[in-house]
Amino acid sequence: MGSLKPSNVSAQDHAADGEDSTAQLVDQAIEDGYTGTRWEALQERLARGALKDLAAAIQNGSVFQRCARAGFRLYPEPVLQQEALAEEIAAKAVSEVLLRLRDDILAPGRWDPALGTLEALFAGWCLPYLANAYKKARRHLCRPQTALDDAEATLCDPGPSPDDTVITRDAIKRAIAVLGPSDSRALVMQAYGWSLKEIAAEFSVSTGAIAVRLSRARCRLRAHRGELM
Repeated sequence: MGSLKPSNVSAQDHAADGEDSTAQLVDQAIEDGYTGTRWEALQERLARGALKDLAAAIQNGSVFQRCARAGFRLYPEPVLQQEALAEEIAAKAVSEVLLRLRDDILAPGRWDPALGTLEALFAGWCLPYLANAYKKARRHLCRPQTALDDAEATLCDPGPSPDDTVITRDAIKRAIAVLGPSDSRALVMQAYGWSLKEIAAEFSVSTGAIAVRLSRARCRLRAHRGELM
């Protein structure tokens, strides 16, 4: 399939009166070269919708049927279905797809508007990563004292529990040098167990915006670590 071209889809997926439709935001993001405020607005909209959908699905148990239909078998775990942990598992999945949204989904033309809204397909693309995050969190319930020795890896991909996280001052200093104090603080807060809602409230932004911010920060850290290797 070739590169995604701006679509001529009608504005049936308007999120609210006065807002551009998701299809329009995609067209604008393409025109802007996947940079700038309209690209960020698209990412935030997709993250916000998927976070709400997937966290609710974990809590009410419907995620197990959805994952089973997609070929991923999960087992109910009441602890992981609590609101805070459900949100964190959903956030991990959303972050992974956000990292791949441009290069693996939009640019290659994997979204065909005729097959459904981008919001619905985005949530579907999250399911493999959600399944992995859920299984990892379930394993950690049996090993609550596990420590992560690589502090920089922890910042790039924080564990599901503050008990599973080891962060050194040197790692934080290196993160600040790459990201700046604000983004580094957000990553450290998440690594120490703050929920997305709590971090978003601290920064006075939406949960979708903080999910995009954390995803972008981890991507920059991963790229920096790759340059040093």
